[in-house]
Amino acid sequence: MLHELITSIWKEKMSSSRSIKIAKLFLAISIIGSLALILNVHQQQIIDRQRLHEGVLRDQERQRYKQMLRDLSNNNNKSSSSPPPSAN
Repeated sequence: MLHELITSIWKEKMSSSRSIKIAKLFLAISIIGSLALILNVHQQQIIDRQRLHEGVLRDQERQRYKQMLRDLSNNNNKSSSSPPPSAN
């Protein structure tokens, strides 16, 4: 009878010990997965922010280029519409 009691207590401890280990393992995997997901989202936000900034820089460069073309075109129009200098 004592042997059966000790055996049943030992089996119960082993069973609960195994359950605790499984629970801890599941918790660890959940934490690691959550951290990986958060870091991935954060990294994507950084990349997206850099791409947006590069787009703004490209737009500014395009606007400068178009303004330069307009200025050149205006200068050419002014010089062709002015009368030629008279030779005296």
